[in-house]
Amino acid sequence: LGPTNFNLIAPTLKAETVAFMSKGIFCRADHPLIKKANVSPSDLEAQVWIGHGRSSVIAREMSSDLFAAGVRNINMAVESVSVSIMIALLETTDYLAYLPLYLMRDAFRRGTIDHLLFDGQPSQTPFGFIYPERSENDPTILGFKEITGAHLKSAEQEVSERMTARRDAN
Repeated sequence: LGPTNFNLIAPTLKAETVAFMSKGIFCRADHPLIKKANVSPSDLEAQVWIGHGRSSVIAREMSSDLFAAGVRNINMAVESVSVSIMIALLETTDYLAYLPLYLMRDAFRRGTIDHLLFDGQPSQTPFGFIYPERSENDPTILGFKEITGAHLKSAEQEVSERMTARRDAN
C-alpha cells in the first residue's frame, strides 16, 4: 500500500492505483495560524515543520508543492516515517506537517488537528496497491484491495468535506 507514481522495475510485481490522494497543511486545532483566513508563504516559512524522510514521495511533493506556492524555506525539525509519531507531535506542539488527507481522519474526528487555509495547490498522488503479479486473483488480495480502497476513499472524502466547509465558512 503506497504511492504508485513511479516506474516499477520489478517484473514480478504489479502496481494498481485505487485513488488519487490530496494533501494539506495540518497543525493542532488551536495553533495560532488557525485563526487566519488565509495563510501566506511567509507565515509558513516562519514555522517549524515535521514530515516524512527526505527520500519519500510525500517529502518530495511537499517541497515542490510549497515551492510552487511561494514557500522558499522550510524549517524541518523532525523527519519520521511513523504517522502516529507525526500526529502525536502535531497534537501537542506548534509544528506544521504536509500530509495526505486520509491519514488525518481520526485526528479530525477527535478535534485535535485542523488544517490551515492556504491557497497553494497540492499535487494529487496516485495511491494504491503493490503486490506480486501471481497473487492478482488471490481472494485475500482481492478482499484487502476492496476494503482498504473503500476506507481510503471514505477517509479522504470526509476530511476533504470538513476542509471545504471550513474554507466556505471563512
